[in-house]
Amino acid sequence: MELFGSAGRGAIGLSSKLERVAARRPGKLLQFTLDAMQRSLTPDSEGKGDRRPPIMFQYLQQALGSRHRLDGRNQKELATIALASDHILRGNLERGLDVLAQRFKRIEAQATGVMDGATAERLEITPRLEVSSLSPEEREEAVDLERRWQRYQRRDARPSRSPSRAHH
Repeated sequence: MELFGSAGRGAIGLSSKLERVAARRPGKLLQFTLDAMQRSLTPDSEGKGDRRPPIMFQYLQQALGSRHRLDGRNQKELATIALASDHILRGNLERGLDVLAQRFKRIEAQATGVMDGATAERLEITPRLEVSSLSPEEREEAVDLERRWQRYQRRDARPSRSPSRAHH
């Protein structure tokens, strides 16, 4: 089935075509997306493997992330959606919803002023996009050690105050 062939001209025609496909054939748009991602990652994969492979996060890391510089917010949004989608594709709906719920709480906490951005970010369970051999625990420990070192250096760099002695 050609998806865009009879969409008409302009964005309105495409939008209505996509809405019709989604209503008449649920999951078809997802399948087109996953097929395109799979071809981008492994061009010889046409028709092989899972019908719905959980490859969105992998695609984001390897194909999209390596070709385009995404700002932090877009990167986080895409990573959250990709990770949640992969969990759902694996049949783990609850884990996918956990990822989305934590992102929701992070945005709410920051937007309402309950937490600053750096603190609110700790609510999320979406890994970073960078490909690394460091585990999240190792990365967190290294960041924590660096913070403590910076605090120590700032404290050490402050001029020491000697108590003033009153002369009588």
